[in-house]
Amino acid sequence: MSTYNPSGAADAGDAPAGWIKLVDPWAGFALAHPPGWTVRNELGTLVVSEDPVNTVAAWIASAPLAGAANVHDFAARYVAAVRASDASFDAVPDPAPATDTVLLRTHCRRGTVALEGRINMIVRGDQVVIRGFQVPAGWIAAGQVARNTWTGATTCEFTAQSDPRGLTKVCVPGSFWQFNDTWLGTRFMPATKFAAEWLPKKLPRKGLRVETSEPWPELLPRLQAEVAQLGIDPRSVEITAARTTGTFALSGTPVRERVFTATVRKPQAGFGDPLAGKWFGLLQFYYHAPEGEFAAVDGVLAGIARSFRIDPGWQQRQAAQAAQQQAMANMMFQQAMAQNRQAQQNFMNAQHHIWANQQQVSDGIMQSWQNQNAAQDHAMHQWSNATLGVTDVINPDTGAIRQVDNSFDQHWVTNSGTVIGGTWGTQPDPSWHHLEPIKL
Repeated sequence: MSTYNPSGAADAGDAPAGWIKLVDPWAGFALAHPPGWTVRNELGTLVVSEDPVNTVAAWIASAPLAGAANVHDFAARYVAAVRASDASFDAVPDPAPATDTVLLRTHCRRGTVALEGRINMIVRGDQVVIRGFQVPAGWIAAGQVARNTWTGATTCEFTAQSDPRGLTKVCVPGSFWQFNDTWLGTRFMPATKFAAEWLPKKLPRKGLRVETSEPWPELLPRLQAEVAQLGIDPRSVEITAARTTGTFALSGTPVRERVFTATVRKPQAGFGDPLAGKWFGLLQFYYHAPEGEFAAVDGVLAGIARSFRIDPGWQQRQAAQAAQQQAMANMMFQQAMAQNRQAQQNFMNAQHHIWANQQQVSDGIMQSWQNQNAAQDHAMHQWSNATLGVTDVINPDTGAIRQVDNSFDQHWVTNSGTVIGGTWGTQPDPSWHHLEPIKL
């Protein structure tokens, strides 16, 4: 079913080509279903089924909240009522419940067939809108979250396949690639070219043959909404989208595949903008099936892929966790930089001390050399004086040094500059200047 409107308005929405549209203006609903399926009103519950016993079916109903305290209490009563009439029925609530919404994962049996399904309950005023579906168990659904070890950013991958080999499979890989839009990098290309020429080199497809790669504007509103969630004005971003169809061999079986891609860039990004000079190629989702079955399941596989959503609450928690981890990484980086600066300062201080010590050693060596030279000069001077029979004296009044005959005990100099020698008993003229011996 595509639309249920309790207010009375009817709108069948955009149904896949070939589907049958049903509008009931009196009951106020509109829906579309594949050819051959039936629509029944069972006590106010609209049931769309592929077979009479509802092995493959979807339904929608509205029930009063009545005496239930909230939607979770209502869901518990609902499960108990169904289980009372069908002992095989079991339901597990979503592990992260919302305030006014409940999601149940259901299991039951129809004879020997095991069925799996989902039931969504949401409060609308004093009513609870119940929507659900069930299908034979056998499809394998899996998902994983990849987390960047440095930034903490997450990407989600989801797959669903109907057989162990994955011949019929839907995948939302969460894959993207970043390019530098320069002549040394990879120039920006529209999604049609990106998917037909660049992407096939990255996908493990044996004998891949691309048949068509066409613009697919149906993806643009969703992409623009995702850009807006990042805090970027979608009008400032160039986005192209494409649907690419091709064939390849998988486990020896020819399969047909549709790949949905997008390319994104910000043409007017200014200097300092992290998107400047860059563009991104995104692999949004893809699905494939054996060639003989592809036409019949094309719309179903596309619907599975388009139904993939990330819980907004979880996304907000992850964004907060990523921001916290990024802040922690920034703090650790700042601490590392501070430690690095301190290590450099310590190294410079150590180098300075080594240089100072080397300078002291050099000065000591130089001083020792100078002292040794002075001692040698003193010894040579004494030897020379002894050989010549002279001694060194100084005039204390003028500082003049003279060499005089060492045979006298006392020496004087007259005002005219004449040196006079004598003994300790000599009576000098008062005008003479006494010369003091220099002790070398």
